[in-house]
Formats: sequence, C-alpha cells, structure tokens
Amino acid sequence: MAEIHDGYRYIIQRRRNNNIFFMCAARIPTLSTGRGIKTGNIFRLTRQHNHAPNHSLEEVVAFSRHLRRVCTSQIANTFDIYESLSQMYPQASRTMTWRSPQLNMRRWQRNFMNTLPRILSLTHLKLCFQTESNLKI
Repeated sequence: MAEIHDGYRYIIQRRRNNNIFFMCAARIPTLSTGRGIKTGNIFRLTRQHNHAPNHSLEEVVAFSRHLRRVCTSQIANTFDIYESLSQMYPQASRTMTWRSPQLNMRRWQRNFMNTLPRILSLTHLKLCFQTESNLKI
C-alpha cells in the first residue's frame, strides 16, 4: 500500500511493533534515498530525497481512483470515460495520458461486465426486466 506525503510517494518497506517503515517509491528510477517512519498517524521523514516532489501526485491518485470507480460501475466507452473525467482533473490528465490507464480501464470494465447476468436473447432480456419490475411491486 502506498502513501503520499508532501508530494512524495512512499511504499511500505517493513513493519515492526507500531512502526511502519517507508521508502520512496521513486527509489529505482531516481535512486532516491527518501525514507520515513509512521507511528500511529504521525509520519516522520528520516532521510531526505534527492529529487523534487511531485505536487500533482495526489490529484493523479484521485483521478486514477475515480477512473476505476466509474469503470466498475457502468458500461461505456473507456476513452469517453477518460475524456469526461480528465476535465475534472486537468493537471493529472496531463501527467497520466490516455495510454497509461487504458489497459487497466478495459480490465476493470471487463471484470465488472463478468459480474452482470448473461443475456441469452432479447426475450431473455424482456423476462429479466419483467421479473425485476415484479420484484419491486
């Protein structure tokens, strides 16, 4: 599970007693030395980063979560979903272009569609709606 503090993204390195030890998620690509410890709800930086913070990171995470929530709740063209939500998250959409979440969005939607009942024919669809309307009465 990742956490964001002051524009830096951290991943859990280990847990000991009540402490959670984090290291910078950009450790591999930037050779970042950033580390921190979280005790309860208090995060304390133990080693400084050697790269600049990404202040749009929280918006990117919110954008990604919103994409997932919409893809797992409705059937629509994934590009149209991306385009409509990108207007709500303009800075994040510049960082995370359509190609980045495209495969995940399709997978999320495919998994969502697999949970829906199978429609064998239009007659079957009509029966499903009739049964559903009878249950509501």
